[in-house]
Amino acid sequence: MMININNKYTKDNPSPRSLKLIEQYKELHNENKFKGISLCNHIDTIGDIIKENKVKTLLDYGAGKGYLYSEHFKIIKPELEKPLQELWNLKSHRCYDPAYAEHSKYPEDKYDLVISTDVIEHIPEEDLTWFINDIFSLSKKNVYLNIACYPALKHFKDGTNVHISLFEPKVWIEFINKLWLKKYRHLRIYIVAQYQELKSMPVLFRERTKKDA
Repeated sequence: MMININNKYTKDNPSPRSLKLIEQYKELHNENKFKGISLCNHIDTIGDIIKENKVKTLLDYGAGKGYLYSEHFKIIKPELEKPLQELWNLKSHRCYDPAYAEHSKYPEDKYDLVISTDVIEHIPEEDLTWFINDIFSLSKKNVYLNIACYPALKHFKDGTNVHISLFEPKVWIEFINKLWLKKYRHLRIYIVAQYQELKSMPVLFRERTKKDA
């Protein structure tokens, strides 16, 4: 199975299914879900990427409630001494999530690093092309994507699992590579596409330089 590039839908004209899902996610937010817990497993890896690439501005795309950036950070990870923007020594950061009112305003700037953890698998297959391109378009230099390749613990009211786009890791990597090659080869793309029991290092897409020759 593969993911096909689909240019029928865009950020400004998403699929009807996507619009319906946003309303369902708003309901789940009202049940106090999506605090940003999935980011916990990536704090150290993202921290290393920030140091390596001298990142000063960051966008968390699909951040949910973004508790790890707020005064509620210890609710999610009690051992943290600071919220993430301070831990990572960022000059500025932004949380974006269209289903959560506080973070629903679309970003107007570009960022040194855009991260999206446990988000893309929530997107309908027909919207994946524009969605990932949108993430890429908001980055100046680096993108970090974590994609779960297994069913979630959460379900919608009709019983449907919230991870609606489930593919093998290699399928995700091949698809994202196609999008990167088309327009975004100036970006460094870090991808962790994994099964629940698997902990892996990111796959890195970047332009080859003379040093690589």
